[in-house]
Amino acid sequence: MSANPVPVFVDGQTRLDSEGKRYYTCCGTIHIRACAKYIAYFYIGLACFELFFGFYYGPRYHIMGTAVLFMTSGLVIYGDHIEKAGPYLPFVVLNGLGIICSFIAGIFTLLFTWQMPASYFMITVAYIDYPVIRKIEYDTRPYYWTMGGLALGSVPFMFCLWRIVFYTYRYMKYVIEPLKRKQARRKMRDQQFFQTVFPMSQVGPMEPPPPYIEQACERRI
Repeated sequence: MSANPVPVFVDGQTRLDSEGKRYYTCCGTIHIRACAKYIAYFYIGLACFELFFGFYYGPRYHIMGTAVLFMTSGLVIYGDHIEKAGPYLPFVVLNGLGIICSFIAGIFTLLFTWQMPASYFMITVAYIDYPVIRKIEYDTRPYYWTMGGLALGSVPFMFCLWRIVFYTYRYMKYVIEPLKRKQARRKMRDQQFFQTVFPMSQVGPMEPPPPYIEQACERRI
């Protein structure tokens, strides 16, 4: 069995035969193109979720990052449809930067929570229990530990998803696009060959037939 996939063209779309296992993921059960598209759908759903809660319950500046995530994920789906590597590039670049920023933010938050004194994280909340004003102190360190742990713990998962989309970008750029260009050149050579061998193919559908065709038809009649 061949180690490299053999792309074939069906209805203008490239497909891989059953021997192409190099570009499969998830223990060889799904092709990276399909997996990248599912990842894009996942990020679009996540962007819609963040957009809803960010608009109604969170700070509005999160909407900008959510819109960027939505657009880059949509470009991945569009790139799979047109079979081009270019639309994958914004997702690869921006999500790669997001993973790096998430890693740095997680490390910084954990180190900051560990190094600062406990009194720094104490906040006082006052509420009125008429006729007495009560004050309660809260320790916010568990919140910072949780946020730093989530930011740092999400890096491996995000990197796995990014890696699949990155490999799909390389697959489109170095496998699919060269094959499609090769197919286009072969089709052009075939057309030139048929136009040279069969001059009839140069006659357009709206042009009158050549005179020798009319004379042959008259002699036959």
